Amino acid sequence: MENESCNTELLFKKIHEIQSAYNTKIILTNGSREILFTEDKENTCLYPPKITAVNTIGSGDAFAAGFLSEFLATKNIKTSVHKGIDCGTRNALQARPGRLW
Repeated sequence: MENESCNTELLFKKIHEIQSAYNTKIILTNGSREILFTEDKENTCLYPPKITAVNTIGSGDAFAAGFLSEFLATKNIKTSVHKGIDCGTRNALQARPGRLW
C-alpha cells in the first residue's frame, strides 16, 4: 500500500539532509509499519501488507536481501523496495526464518 496517511515530514527532511551530506540513499524500515525512501526528490511511504505473522525473525534481513537483489538487477529503488517488502512478508509467514518457499 502506498502513502497511507504517512505523516513523516520531519523524517523525510532528515533523510534528504543525510542523503545530500553523504551522497547516499536511505531506506527507513519500521517493522510492520511504514517504509520511507526518496527517489528523484519524491518522498515515498509504503506499507507492507497486514498479515498474521508466524515468526518475524529475519524479516529485516529478508527485506534487505530482496531489495539488494532487485536493485542490482534494475537500479530502481521503488521496484526494489517492493521486492524487499515481498521477501520480508513471506519470511514473516514462515515458522522457519530465511525460508521463503
